[in-house]
Amino acid sequence: MSSKSFGPLVKKLLLGGLEKDAAESNQVFVTSFTKLSSNGISDLRKRLRSGSTRLRVVKNTVARKALAGAKKEGLAAKIDGQCALGFSMGDVSSVSKILVGFAEENETFRVESLYLDGQVYGSDQIKELAKLPSRQELLAKVCGGMNAPVAGMVNTLAGILRSMVNVTDAVRKQKEQSSS
Repeated sequence: MSSKSFGPLVKKLLLGGLEKDAAESNQVFVTSFTKLSSNGISDLRKRLRSGSTRLRVVKNTVARKALAGAKKEGLAAKIDGQCALGFSMGDVSSVSKILVGFAEENETFRVESLYLDGQVYGSDQIKELAKLPSRQELLAKVCGGMNAPVAGMVNTLAGILRSMVNVTDAVRKQKEQSSS
């Protein structure tokens, strides 16, 4: 069997893998780049791993077929030029921050669009998402807000006890002075 006969099989496996990634992901980001080195792409991949995101550089026709196969056709129309697809299961805000930050550092890299909950969002909306606090930051604020009334009550009760101890101590000192 010649190596040329493996070509269609490899393309079919690649397409199947991309369709699976697109179907299983909560968000799919489309990015474009020109003149970005392989080291730059590797750096971006490392950053995205923390956000549970996989970045795949693919040909446009393969990307369009995979997105259409995963029922994300609206995103396929946004693919143009050299592209990479980001498949994410993580927090959309933190992934957006990573991609937008990388785009600011590398002028040849752009975040084109995002597929999230059946909607396609443009680059301006992704930049706005990047400004939002992450899920963990929001949870910390909620916990802090819930903790504030309890902490206030504890401080109030502790203040009452301190006052009572101070009054008792003052009475004790007064009695000691009067008895001497």
